[in-house]
Amino acid sequence: MAVSVNVIFLALSYTLSRCNWLLITLLIMWLACYFAAVFMAIVMVSIGYLFAMNVIFVWLFYLDKHRAIACARRVSETTLLCVSWLGANMSMFVTQKWLRHKNQKRRFNAKLCVLSALQTVVLVFISYLLVFK
Repeated sequence: MAVSVNVIFLALSYTLSRCNWLLITLLIMWLACYFAAVFMAIVMVSIGYLFAMNVIFVWLFYLDKHRAIACARRVSETTLLCVSWLGANMSMFVTQKWLRHKNQKRRFNAKLCVLSALQTVVLVFISYLLVFK
């Protein structure tokens, strides 16, 4: 078996000149850079999306608190939960503590915790599919 591998390697080295090996190496390096750039673009878009959703969530929470103080029409809990589901669960607990708003609402906090756990499970599943499939 080792002899046949050596014969194949010798045949390849004779048929491909140094220039061809250089071109193949450059092609492989270019493909690696291309896929790294595509991956980085996906990562940057994802980070931008999550940042925007967290800013929207903090703004809605702030708006709801000030409307509650002014006895005006409030932001619905459904809206807050939907924005949280869309990716704002990183800032929801911090915002509750920071603004001291809705931190005594046990049903709302339970729903936020369930959404956070569900979102974590979904993200782990998607990551598993992307890495191992």
